[in-house]
Amino acid sequence: ELGVDAISFSEDLGSQRALMISPTLFREFLLPEYLYCFENVLRAGKIIHFHSCGCIDAIAGDLAAIGVTVLNPIQHRANSLARVKAETQGRMALHGGIDTAVLAHGTPADVRREVETVMAVLKPGGGYVCAPDQSIPGIPPENMAMLWQTAQALGRYE
Repeated sequence: ELGVDAISFSEDLGSQRALMISPTLFREFLLPEYLYCFENVLRAGKIIHFHSCGCIDAIAGDLAAIGVTVLNPIQHRANSLARVKAETQGRMALHGGIDTAVLAHGTPADVRREVETVMAVLKPGGGYVCAPDQSIPGIPPENMAMLWQTAQALGRYE
């Protein structure tokens, strides 16, 4: 009714090593509440963009199952990228994945390797938006340029 195309929902559910709540408790207590929040958006055919920092690979499939359209930021060092991809393949887009620590402190060659590594896991089969996994202040311009150049070179779907 409001003319929006998407809603963004942000809730950091993970630390850098694990979920802050067990997957069992997440499924019992939080997942039904998220579904309740999303029902009208889903019924209207709109996009749900879900942001959660930290390790959430154990519940990525659950988020896809309730209709989340885009998951962000897919922190590379906190999650198994392969697990996130396997759990969500074809059911949601993945946005992020490029480690901002590499962007901030690595060389352009390090950035190229990071993008190649992440894209090799998250790109196959579609649904990947290559982007940093956090905010990007203080990133050397040459590293940002390498991120975008590598993403453009590798990011085309046939």
